[in-house]
Amino acid sequence: MISDNTPTPNLWLEDKDIIELANSLLFEHRLSERLEHIYKTYVPANGIKMFDIINARLEAVKNEIDQPLMEELNGWNKYIEQESIAGRTADTSGLPKLAELRRDNGYPVHSLFPAYHRKMSHITWYYVEERRFEIEVFRIKKEADNYKQRINAVLEQISEEPAFKNTIDQASTLRKRNTLEKCFEHTSKYISVIGLIAEHGYCDPLTCIWKDRGSGYKGLVVELIKYLHSKGFYGKEGMPKNDEIVLIAKNTFDVDLGKDTVKKVGIGQTFAFIGPASTFKIHQIPRLHSV
Repeated sequence: MISDNTPTPNLWLEDKDIIELANSLLFEHRLSERLEHIYKTYVPANGIKMFDIINARLEAVKNEIDQPLMEELNGWNKYIEQESIAGRTADTSGLPKLAELRRDNGYPVHSLFPAYHRKMSHITWYYVEERRFEIEVFRIKKEADNYKQRINAVLEQISEEPAFKNTIDQASTLRKRNTLEKCFEHTSKYISVIGLIAEHGYCDPLTCIWKDRGSGYKGLVVELIKYLHSKGFYGKEGMPKNDEIVLIAKNTFDVDLGKDTVKKVGIGQTFAFIGPASTFKIHQIPRLHSV
């Protein structure tokens, strides 16, 4: 039989100590708290695999409880067989089902666990299985948490690698709206707007390079980009961010901007000759830029 003492806290446990832990868990009222204690106290040295031994011990207890139940069923089977050989119909009105026996028939605790007979007189197969299941769920959750922590640690380490950062930066750049056309909901409206801007002498109609390089021309480019948003030309993403405006100015109009300029300039009426987006017709025109 087993002793009446669970192992005292110690980093390393032998198999017999872990088996004793498994026995004690069957009679623990605050199982969750006890499992947390075991995990913090013993797993660092013994590893999560110690729960395999606990699981195996509880399976062994279930098998031992099953023995008299199986003997009872075997007795019924022999009776039915004998009646059949004799040409009689066996009376099976009292034939129990294994599931019912496992749920209802208790095994004397003093026979299996004499140290715990004061806590419980009988123990059923189902009771042990419920405990075993709770413990296994606890173990699975802890393993999942450990994997998650390890993955996060690896990702954090990788994220510090220069090559990884460059890849992220490149991907982020690709997602940005880095041309004025990418901001527009409809390409045909973009072409119409560029045509109007070119007619008023601000940019080249083919290359879109900004022609007016007079005083404050950089502010005009920012004003234009923000003005077009106010008139409803852009898609659901709305106003480009400041760093996107810097890219748009460079890639569309060949104008170098600083973020301070983008922040300072608001929406004026310089480009009032461009009406609301709703006044422009939509035509099926392929997008001008594939980048």
